[in-house]
Amino acid sequence: MKAEIRIPAWLESAIEISWAPETSFYPSRWNSDNPALGQCAVTAILLSELCGLQVVRGTYRGNRRHYWNVDEDGNIIDMTLSQFPPGMRFHDEQVVNPKAMLKNKLLMHRYTLLREAVLGMEP
Repeated sequence: MKAEIRIPAWLESAIEISWAPETSFYPSRWNSDNPALGQCAVTAILLSELCGLQVVRGTYRGNRRHYWNVDEDGNIIDMTLSQFPPGMRFHDEQVVNPKAMLKNKLLMHRYTLLREAVLGMEP
C-alpha cells in the first residue's frame, strides 16, 4: 500500500488564500466561486519546490493543459482539480521540468506572486 502524502496544513491554506486573478492563467475569468481556476501550473511548481514533488502535465479538451503533482510513490496531489467538473479526464500525461516551465516570463511572474504571498504566511 502506498503512503499518502499530506501537504502541511499551513501550506495548503496559504496557497488557497493566495490564489487571485493575478496568479491565474485566466485572470478575467477568475472568481472566488472557483478560486482554483487557472492556478494549476503555479501551484504545481510551488509544491514541487517546497515539497519535492514532481510536476505532471496532461491535456484535456484537445490541447488544453492541466498540471498537478506526483510524489515518489506515484500518489497524485492535485490542489486545483476542483476547477473542473467531476469526472474530468486527462490524457498524454508526462512529467515536466518546472525550471523549464518558468522560462515563460508570464508564468514566472504569476509564480513569483503566488510564491511570495505563500511564503509570507509560513509559520
